Amino acid sequence: MNMKIDWKHILLFAFVAGGLVYITRHLLGMSYTASFFMSLGIFMLLLLGDRFAAMYDEKRKRERKRKEQEEKDRWMK
Repeated sequence: MNMKIDWKHILLFAFVAGGLVYITRHLLGMSYTASFFMSLGIFMLLLLGDRFAAMYDEKRKRERKRKEQEEKDRWMK
């Protein structure tokens, strides 16, 4: 399986992860361990949301393409 790597997406996620650690550690005053696990949990929820958004977008693209093909086939008859 050949996957494209979106470096902008990875850089954005790294920036968000660093920001979460900074906020939980320095602004909320949590310990290193608590800060890490809090940030990890939030980050995992963000990744899950990103995946569901990508799946929804792909589904809409496929449906739109299928409808366009059906319309095209109808006019060809």
